[in-house]
Amino acid sequence: MIICLLLPYFAAHLARRERAVPQNVPLILHAGEKVAATCDSVAARGVTFGMSLRQAKWLCPDAQVIPLNLQVLKTRTDETLQIQQKRKHARLSTLMRGSPPPSMWIWSGCRGMKP
Repeated sequence: MIICLLLPYFAAHLARRERAVPQNVPLILHAGEKVAATCDSVAARGVTFGMSLRQAKWLCPDAQVIPLNLQVLKTRTDETLQIQQKRKHARLSTLMRGSPPPSMWIWSGCRGMKP
């Protein structure tokens, strides 16, 4: 059984904390020349995961653009899954499957859970 834990704008939230970016500042995280994650206000303007940075900056010229810190994201994702494991006796593994957008999905295998 596979479940999905949706955490909208998780990477943007972490980046705000790590870099002290104010909540009212639009935020785009990038990996190379592509959008890796956004905050809600940037997404509302049409910026999406995988979009070119050039197009994203055109749609949201006032956004602060910073690189995605994969190490912080992985650490916080692992911590979040550990918390979820402790709640309601959930049996979640920390196995990540696929290449989901880092701010959107945490995939986890479940063992021993009954539907």
